[in-house]
Amino acid sequence: MTTVNLFFDTRATKDGLGVIKIIVTHNRAQRLYTTGIKTDAEQWKQLPKKGEKLDNRVKDETRLKLYADIYSTPNGFYRRAESIIEALGVNFDFDTFKDLYDNWGIEKKVEAEKTDLLKALSAKSETLLKNGQVSHGTNFGALGKSLQRFIHTLTKSECKEYGLSVGNVRNPQPLKLEYRHVTPDFLKHYQEWMEHEGKAPQSPKSKPTGVSITTVSIYTRALRTLFNEAIEAGIVKQESYPFSTRKGSSKYSIPESENIKKALSRTDIDKIKSYVPEPDSMEQRAHDLWLLSYYGNGMNVADICRLKRSNLTADYLHFERTKTKVSNKKPLIISVKLRDEMRQIMERHGHTDKNKNAYLFPFLVKCKDSKEEKQAIHQVIKMTNKYMKRIGEKLGIEGDLNTYAARHSFATTLQRTGAPISFIQGKLGHKKSTTTEIYLAGFEPEQESKFLSEL
Repeated sequence: MTTVNLFFDTRATKDGLGVIKIIVTHNRAQRLYTTGIKTDAEQWKQLPKKGEKLDNRVKDETRLKLYADIYSTPNGFYRRAESIIEALGVNFDFDTFKDLYDNWGIEKKVEAEKTDLLKALSAKSETLLKNGQVSHGTNFGALGKSLQRFIHTLTKSECKEYGLSVGNVRNPQPLKLEYRHVTPDFLKHYQEWMEHEGKAPQSPKSKPTGVSITTVSIYTRALRTLFNEAIEAGIVKQESYPFSTRKGSSKYSIPESENIKKALSRTDIDKIKSYVPEPDSMEQRAHDLWLLSYYGNGMNVADICRLKRSNLTADYLHFERTKTKVSNKKPLIISVKLRDEMRQIMERHGHTDKNKNAYLFPFLVKCKDSKEEKQAIHQVIKMTNKYMKRIGEKLGIEGDLNTYAARHSFATTLQRTGAPISFIQGKLGHKKSTTTEIYLAGFEPEQESKFLSEL
């Protein structure tokens, strides 16, 4: 708990007067902050010490001015100290208090716009969308809306605990979430809310439901990214960073995604390879795209859709992953050795335009912007997953037979044949080997038995 009181410094000044100071107590520690107001002992004695009203019979102009300088709202020294303490809430520290107290009414070096987390999320989302990073841009925008919904569910006491100013019915305050409000406790509370009410209701009659841990992880990692950028820009101090990767830390740890291994066994992969779908059907297209991803270094569907004739050479397919295109300073080109099966798939579903700048497949030909491209790619993925699920049911394959499974299966099959992680990492186009390890499902039972028999 933090409190504020008045203190009269009676150490002699040149004119023999004392100085009124603000004394702030926080966790039993005390600090003094001057008001710069000099007065004599008699005026100090008559001054109310806890903000009580001054006797309305007082006519002394000096005493009236002294009272106003200390207690007027909002600029009186006592009142501004109270306001700062209330605004900081659980984030209180003496250095921040001093900075705000000393600069009261003065334009701050860091503009308020830069400390507004909701505006920063909106700006980040807009920038990413303009750069064609639709998925990331959408995530940052969705996070902003999610945080606003969460704040509206907080009680008055919870808002006060986090230092949020929401006003009242007569004087409502615009919703504003600053970096300083996002504490470890705030994030833990936000995660709990996400798991129970994070998914907005689809109609006025329905109730909100919880989201998966994977969604919580995606949102809080986006929030961490924003904090990292704010620290680098000097907007947020390192000591205010609410995240931690260390177990047992009092700070907030981002939950691990529900990373269910999606790789298939060699037997199941062979079943898919051998399956013969109905010619010229959606089933055949889904089957072909899944195999193209599997053979093509686990290429995701977004990159398949964006392939152009210029990506092809006589024996190789060269492409840059859309996911890392903007973030990589140096282009990371992935080369895929063309197999006969891949050539046949391209021949069956390829776009008729043979111009080198034409799309290899016709999925994005009619799209006018990145938003339409995103929708078209989503539809291709949706239909591929739909028909691959049916194929999986026919073949008796358990689990999701989706496009992720093709990428994971490519990586794990290489691992099971003895390929080093560094080789698999390069084929997948990962910056870090730790990312590659997430894709690896481990060895099949017979391989594990063989390894263990050597003990």
